Amino acid sequence: MVYFSSQRCYLCQYSDKHLNIIHILYLNINHRNYCVEVFGEGEVLLLLHGYMESKKAFDPIKEKLALQYKVIAVDLPGHGDAGEVTTPFSFDEIAADMMMLLDHLEIEGRVHFAGHSMGGYVGQAMAAFYPNTLKSLNLIHSATWAASKEYQKLKEREKSFVLKGKAGSIARISIPDSFAPKNRERMRSVMDEMIEDAQKMTPASLVNIIEAMKGRHSWHHLVNCYPIPVHIIAGKYDQVAPLEKLQADFPNWRNGHLTVLEHSGHHGFIEEPEIFLFQLNQFTTQIDAHWQERQKVKESTKTDTKEDQ
Repeated sequence: MVYFSSQRCYLCQYSDKHLNIIHILYLNINHRNYCVEVFGEGEVLLLLHGYMESKKAFDPIKEKLALQYKVIAVDLPGHGDAGEVTTPFSFDEIAADMMMLLDHLEIEGRVHFAGHSMGGYVGQAMAAFYPNTLKSLNLIHSATWAASKEYQKLKEREKSFVLKGKAGSIARISIPDSFAPKNRERMRSVMDEMIEDAQKMTPASLVNIIEAMKGRHSWHHLVNCYPIPVHIIAGKYDQVAPLEKLQADFPNWRNGHLTVLEHSGHHGFIEEPEIFLFQLNQFTTQIDAHWQERQKVKESTKTDTKEDQ
């Protein structure tokens, strides 16, 4: 059942000289809260953050994204300004919510998707179950394999920390460790802000998000049924989604393209923003050119058919 709550469905709007008009929406879709920010002009880019992050994670590249895309940046349930998530969910369900969001925003045609880490799990589910929605699937430091038993045990241990009231220590340890060692000193203020935001998350939210991550599965067999270009962006020093595992898994993608950020850990869009943006823009621009050519051929065929009649 699709459910929009009128009690939590409202719009704020303000102007920014660098980002054009910014729309901020607070929505409840299927009993889950979201905060959505829409800005920029161009082809639509649905942008999702990772675990214990928010859409604020993309602030360092926000202005440049706005020059290339109409960005729909989302705070996922339990994160940022979305508010607490008190009931279990799966990434398949979040993918369905994203479809309703696009419909609510009256987005026509296909969109580009970019998701960091956990956000990429939602994108993979969207590509698998709603293939006619996506122009491209850009997975930023996002695991492309199912959650292993070892991973599930680690997440269960993490959940136990949360239930013991030690959630703050998870952020203080995991966030700095996720950056490349040589970047940690110069990115100290960024990491401190990320830790501060992560520590605002409630135990209930963390438990439900952890359970969803434990249930992560592989979508290769479904995504590969469709000609969706997949762009996997990896960091050489990523310990969360290790480069070696992404490289080993890469041949499973029929339409895959791999970009390696040589000086990044798990946050290449922050650690190497210029190279990240160049690679993302280059990939999506090529896809847009392909779709424009397809549209021209389609229109030409229609014209020829009419003339024949």
